[in-house]
Formats: sequence, structure tokens, C-alpha cells
Amino acid sequence: LVEGTAADLSGVQGVEVAAQDAGTGLYWTAGSFTSVAPVFEAAADTAAWRYPAAQPWADGASYRLVARGLDGLGNYSTVYATAAFTFDASTPSAAATFPVPDSTIESLASIVGTASDPGAAPSGIGTVELYLRRATDGAWWDWTAESWTPALSSTTAGASAAWSKPASAALQANLAHATSYYLALRARDRAVPVHTFDGLASGTTFTFQDVTPPSAVTDLAASSTTASGRLELRWTAPGDDGSQGAIANGRYRIQYSTEPAASFSTSAAQVALTTSAAAGSARHYALTNLLAGATYFLRVWSADDADNWSAASNAAEMNAGPTLARRIVGHVTKASSEGITAVQIDGFDSLGALVSSAFTVADGSGSFTLDEVPYGDVRVEATWSAGGIASSVWQDNIPVGSSGIDFVLEINYTLSTLTGSLQGLASPAYLSGAGAARVAEAGGTNSFAENKIELFARGRRALAVGVDPAGRWTIANLLPGKYGVRAYNGVSYTDIVEVELGEGELKEVGFVYNPLPENAVFAFPNPARDSVTFRFESPLSPLEAQVLVFDVAGQLVREIPGLELSAPAPGRYHARWDLANSRGEPVASGVYLFMVKVRGGSEQQTAKVVKKLAVVR
Repeated sequence: LVEGTAADLSGVQGVEVAAQDAGTGLYWTAGSFTSVAPVFEAAADTAAWRYPAAQPWADGASYRLVARGLDGLGNYSTVYATAAFTFDASTPSAAATFPVPDSTIESLASIVGTASDPGAAPSGIGTVELYLRRATDGAWWDWTAESWTPALSSTTAGASAAWSKPASAALQANLAHATSYYLALRARDRAVPVHTFDGLASGTTFTFQDVTPPSAVTDLAASSTTASGRLELRWTAPGDDGSQGAIANGRYRIQYSTEPAASFSTSAAQVALTTSAAAGSARHYALTNLLAGATYFLRVWSADDADNWSAASNAAEMNAGPTLARRIVGHVTKASSEGITAVQIDGFDSLGALVSSAFTVADGSGSFTLDEVPYGDVRVEATWSAGGIASSVWQDNIPVGSSGIDFVLEINYTLSTLTGSLQGLASPAYLSGAGAARVAEAGGTNSFAENKIELFARGRRALAVGVDPAGRWTIANLLPGKYGVRAYNGVSYTDIVEVELGEGELKEVGFVYNPLPENAVFAFPNPARDSVTFRFESPLSPLEAQVLVFDVAGQLVREIPGLELSAPAPGRYHARWDLANSRGEPVASGVYLFMVKVRGGSEQQTAKVVKKLAVVR
């Protein structure tokens, strides 16, 4: 089918088409290319015409089409339209040369193959597409998202006779051990319309054999706790293949010894764990019942699902915790090993009386310590609230001095974080009395060493965290829900700020001590004759401020809005008054009151200061 368009001001009466064999120069007539002169045949329709070509086009042969139009007055086109083309009747083909069909491979750096477009004068390969399917579940590899998906997915491998498609690190890491895969190809040529080789139903199969072990752990660390004979181990999970990919159905082995010259190997390891972990995820394990106070040397190994063992980790060394008197120590974590902060822990004696209470700490470990526990067995209960719902779990008959009393909460919440800053402790002038003395002793520097942030959960003070030199603080790994926070600057506490954390939320809470220091608010000159400048300081940011001037009867004389303020230095503001009222009239001599009002900061704190000003004309 040949298609085209025609147009004329007087209208198009018809379109005629002649076909010429470019090799012989002869035109199509009566079923063959034998005419020396053009033989035109009528096309269907006019403005958008169609010519149902019945010629037996030969593969690789060149042809020329000539079209002319007939207008409404019976005139033919003065210039005929022509189109030359070479006919491509062949379908391209493609084949993979690696992986070899029905082969077993141990690595897949690239998928390699060939493509061809046969025929006398082929248009050439346009594209080669790859499809990879996992035999176990029929999932296709998504080359963009780099994961397995139920939906058909492909990628372009090139447009040449010899093509190669590098396998990404993610694909290599996601090839499972002893699993078969189906590789299919599609090839398209450059003809119009294109010819397609569809090899989805005739692909090749190969089997992947995983011989690459996980990389060795390089950051194994051991820490002692207050628990008797206990060490906390932490490390970063390697990948299934080196540092890439998630380990599924893998294993860890841990060996520890008090002898530094001990022979370390997987066969001598005392601890064997099963694991499924993403590369780069944090892992931890607690060793208990060790010799209290003894120095231990430790190593860890990891294996993938093909039982490929990594090399030994770096060596870790630490003293086991001392004997614990009247304490019970443990952790509260998610199934992913993330520690949970501010979970309430209570100890009850055999009569059900509360004997000790604590909260999990804010260091990310989820650890807790019940102190001053009376001798005997107790019930340890963990209580938490998430999304307004309170829940609890417990363990009975826990002896005093126990460690490793761990709770793993089967919850799916993404943990949240409270963070923020302290402002307003930047100048000794902001403090008085004992607070000023402490700043003076520190050499007049801005120090947050005595500052802390307290967190309240379930109506109780749960924990306190310090403040860094920049005035920043963070409490992480919190369950979603309602909390209270307040700040302490070494002299006084702020009011408790009630916050509600959403799942996975990072909420900023700012505290400002003395948002408008009274001794930093004044007017100069005072008395004033021609004009006066009001000066004040505030650590609030962002800041809204205004200055109001009243007479002694309380009548508003002039308002200076925030837009008219200037800031000669960070946190310092000036407002100039020309001693005229709001109508522009000079004010009389006398005593006036001026009020500075501010509002700002992340919590929209407010403050105001009122002082006197004398005007002398």
C-alpha cells in the first residue's frame, strides 16, 4: 500500500501513480515491468490518497514511484512527485553466544550475541532487545528498577552484528545459586514498516552457579556493658557476592577466645546464626555468660545461600562486663535489630509490686538497665505506645544480675526522630546570677556543656540527652505517638512542648531561652530631641518584630512595623523614630512608653518588653 496527499485551489479530481523498476527503467503495465513510458493507475481517494500496489516487489530491488494529481479543471500536475526505495523482504535474526544455551555459568559480566538482517539489500539491524526471566517463579528482570518483577521487561543491547550488554552489579548480585534463567531476544531491522524477529518463545536457558562469597566484615566492634559477662557485637552486613546484593538464607559464625593466639576458623566458631540481610545493614549480637572482666578476642564470618564463606573479619577485642549487682540489663528492638528508644521497662516482684522502672536509652541500641532490683526473681515487662495504642510483653522469673533480657517487638513501624536546636545562650549578658557566673567561669564562651533535653513518654520522664557545641540535639529511634520535650540550660527548664510524631517522621523542635533579653532593649539617645533609635536583641529565627510608642495615658502614638527595622548585626535590631506621631506631627515634650514585641523561632515563641523614653524639645 502506497499513501500520499494532494491539494489544489480548484480541488483535486484524482491521483494517478506509476511504478518503475529502477534497474531496467521499465514501468509497470498489465502485470509486469515492460513499458518504456509511464503507465499511470488511479489511486483511491484524493486529498489523502491510497494506491493498493499489486506489484511483485523483489527483495533487494530498487524502485521509483511517480504520482500526479488531476485538479477540478482537468489539469495534471506540472511537476510529478517521485519516491525511490529499495525493497527489503527479509526478517532479521538474533542469537546469544554467551551464556551458551543450556550452559552453567559462574559469573555474568556481559550478555553477548550476534544479529543479522539477510537479503540482497537489507535495511540493517535497528535494535536488539534482551529479556531475562527467572525459571523458579517466572519473574522478569526489570533493567531500569534493577529488580525482579512479574511484568515483561526488556533492555536494548545495541544495533550491530556483534552486540554486548554489560550486566549491572545489581543483576549479578540477584542471580540465585543453582537457578535456571531464560534469555530471549527480539531484533528489528530499519525497514518501513519494520520487520521483527520475535524470539520470546524460542530463547535459551542457562543455569547460574554462585561461587562468589560475601566480602569479609571489616568493622566488627565489641563493646562492654554493665551486664555481667556480656559483650555487644556490631558489624555491617556484606553482600551476597562481595559487597553487592542481599544475603537470603545465609549464615553467620562467631568465634571468641580469651587467648589472643587462638586459631580462628569457622569450624571452631561457638556461635552459628541464620540470616537474611541487605548489604550495608547494621547487625548486632550479644554474647552472654562470659567470664566477667576477662578480655576476649573475636572474629565473625558470613556465608551466602550457596554456602560460600567469607574470609575472617577484622579482629575485635574487649573486656566482658563485670559482675552486676542488683541490676537487670536487656534490649528492646525491632525484628530488624533496630533498637527502640523510650520503651518503658518495669520490674515486679513475686507479689506484683513495682520494684524498679526505666526506659530504653537513646543511643540506638534499645538497651535498658533496671537498677536497685531486690534479690530474687522478678517479672520484667516492656510497655510501649504507638499510634495511641498501648501494648506490653513480659518475661517471668528473671534473676537479679541477669543480662540479655531482650524483647523483639513484632512491629512494622518506621522509627521516627526528634531533633532541634537551643538558642539564646550566646551571650553572658543574657544570664544573671548563677548562670552568668557559670558563663564567666567558662571564659565567656558559648558552651552547651550543662544543657540537656528531657523526653517525656507515657506521662513520665523517660530520658535526657546532651546538646552538641552547635546547640543541636537528637533523639532517634522513637515509635510514632505523643511525647513531651523540654530543655534545661544549667539554670532553669523551659516549658514542656507536646509533640506528636508520625511514622518515620523527622520533627524539628527549637527551644529559645529568653527570646527578648530585657537588658538588651533600650533607646538612644534618651532623652531624645530630634530622633531616637530603639535597639533590641533576639535569638529567634525567623523573627517578626514591631515597636509601639504610647503616651503616659496609654494612647498609641506611633507604630514602627518590622519592615522598617534594620539589623546591623546578627540577632541585633534597630528601629528609628523621627519623634512624629502616626499623622506626621511632631510629638510634645514628655515621657513616653515604648514596647518591643517579637515572635519567631520554630515554636513561634513570643515576648515583649516595655520601657520609658523622654522627649525634650
